[in-house]
Amino acid sequence: MASIARQLLVLAVLAGGAGWFIHQQSQQEQAEAQSRARPAPGVVVAEAQAGEVERVVSAVGTGRALRSVELRFSVGGRVTAIQFRDGDPVEADEPLATLDDGSERAALAVVQAELAEARAAFDRAVQLQDQGRITASTYDSAKAEMLRAEARLDSARADLGHMILRAPFGGVIGFSEIEEGAVVSSSTPVATLDDISQLDVEFMVPERFFGDVRAGAPVRARTRIFPDETFEGVVEAIDRRVDEVSRAFLVRARFDNPGLRLPAGVFMQVDLVLGSRPGVIAPEEALVTEAGEVYLYVVGPDDKVQRRAVTLGGRRAGEAEILEGLVAGERVVVRGVQKVRDGAPVRVLGEAPRTDAGPAAPEARAADPTSAG
Repeated sequence: MASIARQLLVLAVLAGGAGWFIHQQSQQEQAEAQSRARPAPGVVVAEAQAGEVERVVSAVGTGRALRSVELRFSVGGRVTAIQFRDGDPVEADEPLATLDDGSERAALAVVQAELAEARAAFDRAVQLQDQGRITASTYDSAKAEMLRAEARLDSARADLGHMILRAPFGGVIGFSEIEEGAVVSSSTPVATLDDISQLDVEFMVPERFFGDVRAGAPVRARTRIFPDETFEGVVEAIDRRVDEVSRAFLVRARFDNPGLRLPAGVFMQVDLVLGSRPGVIAPEEALVTEAGEVYLYVVGPDDKVQRRAVTLGGRRAGEAEILEGLVAGERVVVRGVQKVRDGAPVRVLGEAPRTDAGPAAPEARAADPTSAG
C-alpha cells in the first residue's frame, strides 16, 4: 500500500509540473503573438562619422586691449575745448582736448620775429664776408645767433603743441574725466584710450601639456555677449615658468576684433587646440549611461537593434568620440532610445542631420589665471 501511495504522489507531481510548463509555454506564445501584432517602435537614427578629432584644453580668461593708456596733458592749464565724445573711436594723432594757448602763441610770435631778424643779419654777414669787409668771428656770431633763434622757434612750437592732447594711437576713448573751463595739471587724468582692434587673452594650462603648446597654435573663444559665435585666435606667447601652487603655466592668445564688437575686459571661454587624431564620432544624444557603463543601440541592415557597450574619448558640443565599440558608417538610435530592446526590430523614421560643432574634443579644463597663486 505504501508503495502504491508513493507512486500516486510521483504521478501527481509530474502532472503538476507538466501543467505548469504548458501554462508558461502558452503565456510565452501569447506574448510573442502580441509582440508580433504590435508594430515595431519608430526611431530616428544617425550615422557614425569618421573625422579628425582635436585634442583641446579648455580654460577661461579675460580679453584685454592690445594697448591701453590713461591720457594726460604734459603741462598744466585751463581746458578750452574737448574734441571727443565718450566711447567714440579715434585715429592716431587726432586732437582730443585743448588748453588755453594764448601765452604760447604770443611767445611763438616773438621767436618768429627774432628768427626773421637773425636770418636777415646772417644774410648781410654772408654778403660782407664775400666782399671781405667783416671778420670771420663776426660772421660766426651772426650764424650762431640765427641757429639759436631757430632752436627757440622749435621750443616755442613744442610748447604750443603741448596745449593740444592728441591720441597716441588709434583706438576707442573712454569717458571724459574733465570739463571745459577746468584747470588741470600734468597729473590730471583726461580719459582712457584702448586699442581693441585685437584682444589678448591670458589663461592657465596644466603643466603636463607644456610640451604640446606651440606659438601660433589655434585657439577658439566664446563669450556670453555673442553666445552663438566663435572667435578665432592664435597663441601669441607662452610663459616659461610653471606656477608652484597651481602647477600650471600662463599662455597668451591674440584674437582679431573686427568692427570692435568685443569690449576690453570681456570674459572669454577658450579652447586651445593641441593637435588632432583620426577618430569615430557619434551624436551625444545616442549615448545611454547605466550603472557606470556607457552604451548605445546600433541598427543593423535588418533594422534590428543591438545594444553595444562603447568606450568614450573626448566630447564636443552635441557629439562624442567613440574609441571602441563602433565603426564609421554604422547607424545608431538617437531618438526613441527608451522604446527599443536589444535584438528587437525597429522602424527607421528618418536620419538626423549631423551637427557641425567643430572638431573640439577637450583633453582637460584649465584654471582661470586669476585663481593661480
